[in-house]
Amino acid sequence: MVRKNIYLSLPNLACLAPLRLGSGHAWREQYPNPRVFGCCVAALLLALMFLSSCLTAELEKQAEQIKQQDEEIARQRKEIEAIKAGQKAQEQKQRDCNRAFREYFDKAQTTADREQAVTLYRGGLALCPDDEIAHYELGRMLAERGRYAEAETEFEATLKINPGFIEAKRELEAVRKSR
Repeated sequence: MVRKNIYLSLPNLACLAPLRLGSGHAWREQYPNPRVFGCCVAALLLALMFLSSCLTAELEKQAEQIKQQDEEIARQRKEIEAIKAGQKAQEQKQRDCNRAFREYFDKAQTTADREQAVTLYRGGLALCPDDEIAHYELGRMLAERGRYAEAETEFEATLKINPGFIEAKRELEAVRKSR
């Protein structure tokens, strides 16, 4: 008697394809050897279990990928919100600086009253503290009025914002010599 090995593969399950369970004992005519039929059924069950475990593993893998994608999306949303918040802050800063120029710095340049000009520059710098020109101009006005310590502070602020501001360096050196 020749014995055939039955391997766990889909082609080996093809033996069950013509099986008609509703036709009585017709399967015994097609499969006279119950061992072959039993092996086919066992192979089918093993294949179903294998496919089930493969599907479960694949589903778990996909669930993990979805979780990672959700985390990445959440991280990107936070980034976008931070960028938007930064943009809003920058826009507000720009509006404040525009207002400082209109209402303070321009008026300080045109007024003949130097004390009024100092007050205007300080008011403008309260709105727009990063304007190196306003710090420089205020420092010059303070130095002209003999207020060297305050002038030195303004020139230092100018150089902190723009270290390459040559005129501010010269004025700072002059103020330090005058003290």
